[in-house]
Amino acid sequence: IQVTPAKPIKVLEALKQDIDMDVINVKYGGQDATPLPELRGVELKESHEHDKTERKLQRGEAIQVTEELNDAKGGRVMWGYHMESHDVTFGAEWKGKREKKASVLIDSDAPKELESHGSHGVKTAGILTIKFTNTSNEARLVKFTTMAYSATLLDTNRAINETKAKEKAAKERAEKVRERAEKRKAEKAEKAKAKAK
Repeated sequence: IQVTPAKPIKVLEALKQDIDMDVINVKYGGQDATPLPELRGVELKESHEHDKTERKLQRGEAIQVTEELNDAKGGRVMWGYHMESHDVTFGAEWKGKREKKASVLIDSDAPKELESHGSHGVKTAGILTIKFTNTSNEARLVKFTTMAYSATLLDTNRAINETKAKEKAAKERAEKVRERAEKRKAEKAEKAKAKAK
């Protein structure tokens, strides 16, 4: 991540102690004009945008899939599924690292759509668990995905996107100012030309 210092002069003085001026980028007061890497965030996909894992559930088979979130500040956990029949049940639960009991996010006994996606914001590290049970007498195919985005990643990405939006707005304002200046210059030239006639 490229970080722009709040006080580039002080940063320059510190850099000059160990680095030659021709190596320090011009953005920080040096002489190196090499363009710095563009400020980028991480592309955060929603659950429906991720590839799904396929699993054929045999008659009466039950499986569970877990996704761990390790950030102590929490973040967001997501899930998505596709089932070919309503006789497969789906449930989801979250258990914080310090919680003794998991919280039910999706009740396994509640009626379900054949395809659905969901997410849950959390404030601690923990584990997301999704469960499928085939109540049919025949094998059933299920497709599913889970993911976890840490609070650190979400906050960093939000800050980067806000910075990029501000930079874009500043460029747009500068372009409008330039266009107005060019227009005034052209109008002034036309008036001067008209007077000369």
